[in-house]
Amino acid sequence: MRCDKRPRDEAVEMVNDPPKFMIIDKTPPLLMAWWNDMHDFRRTEIFKHLSFLTDIMRFSPDRDLIEALIPFWDSTSNVFRFSDFELTPTLEELGGFTGLGKDLRSKTLIAPRSVSGNKFLEQMHIIHPHKECFDNGLVSLEFLYSRYGKKEGFSDYGKQLKNGQHLPTWEKHRQEAFMVAFLGTMVFPRRDKKISIRLSGVVAVMMKKKKPTILPMMLADIYRALTKCREWEDFFEGCSILLQMWFLEHLYRHRFATDFKFEWMNYILSHPDRMKELVDKLPKGVKAWRHYFIN
Repeated sequence: MRCDKRPRDEAVEMVNDPPKFMIIDKTPPLLMAWWNDMHDFRRTEIFKHLSFLTDIMRFSPDRDLIEALIPFWDSTSNVFRFSDFELTPTLEELGGFTGLGKDLRSKTLIAPRSVSGNKFLEQMHIIHPHKECFDNGLVSLEFLYSRYGKKEGFSDYGKQLKNGQHLPTWEKHRQEAFMVAFLGTMVFPRRDKKISIRLSGVVAVMMKKKKPTILPMMLADIYRALTKCREWEDFFEGCSILLQMWFLEHLYRHRFATDFKFEWMNYILSHPDRMKELVDKLPKGVKAWRHYFIN
């Protein structure tokens, strides 16, 4: 018996006419340059909060796969419905891929809260007399990169940054600004490529709390993006790279049952090695993926 209650003809027609939409197709060069220029100690500090998640910057999503998946999304149950089974990303799976799922039930849930322009500047340790850099609670990657991404930011914006002209303090603030930029461009992307200033509040909580987690926030954002695209929105405002990796891992025949409670390895970085076995077997293009899913 099919799980999907729709008539077969209707389901096929729906699949053959998917919505057209865009995704963040690559890591912004400024963000990658920022990361590559970061001191190893600061990368280690970022790892304490984001674990292996930053490794998604190494990959580009497959728009064809994401687009082909959209029509199979059932927003009423938050599952992908195929011919005779259902599939959905879970907190445990995303936690396993990213390394953020350890002791998940004992962690403090982080959710975005309203952040004013003045509060954002305070959390980013920036003295700025004008607010023209903000547009409806948004800031550009270029704004953050000019002050913290490049090494010249310490000298170029010396009087506009609250670091007491102390380079180690600037490096610490640089780490926090990178986390905001990374989350705003790679994990919670927007069509206009701007960054929500509310993410500075998320990072501030991550830095202060002992056991914070943004996993539920990430998963909810992916669910929301899938639902919006299913309703004919044309931009995927979720972490499409994680969604793609999650799905492809289900097509790979793992040699053992993965227990994410105990095996905390970098599944993001090792993902391409597993996909080498599938590269010649996977469909190419939206139509080929749709045919694959239907059958």
